[in-house]
Amino acid sequence: MSDEVTNEVPETAPEAVAPVDSSVVEGAEPEAAPLGLELGSTVAEEPKIRLPTKLRGKVQPDGSAIGTGRRKTAVARVTLRKGTGVVTVNGREFDEYFPVERHRLLIEAPLKAAGMQGQVDISVRASGGGVNG
Repeated sequence: MSDEVTNEVPETAPEAVAPVDSSVVEGAEPEAAPLGLELGSTVAEEPKIRLPTKLRGKVQPDGSAIGTGRRKTAVARVTLRKGTGVVTVNGREFDEYFPVERHRLLIEAPLKAAGMQGQVDISVRASGGGVNG
């Protein structure tokens, strides 16, 4: 080995590379838009067709509505009337029958969603399921 300095470039030295514009790739085909669209345009969603809601249960001549729900051996019979928001379950007050707030919130959620909270009185006769269902 000698300590001579040479000006030769080794064969494995990397070549200088110019900065590359990452948005343009040489030899690549331009992007194609889906049929009927221009590049940069957006697709408008088609409006969904809503079918009319089918009412289930029984509406009484006085305007109250009666419904029944079943699961396994549990049965709940519910009557809704125009009122002030009083809820009774098996003759007991709502807060007494459902002392856990989470249970009360689950039951009140549909009334809130329909904007009917405080506008209807609800009477429930439940059997065979317990408080958790």
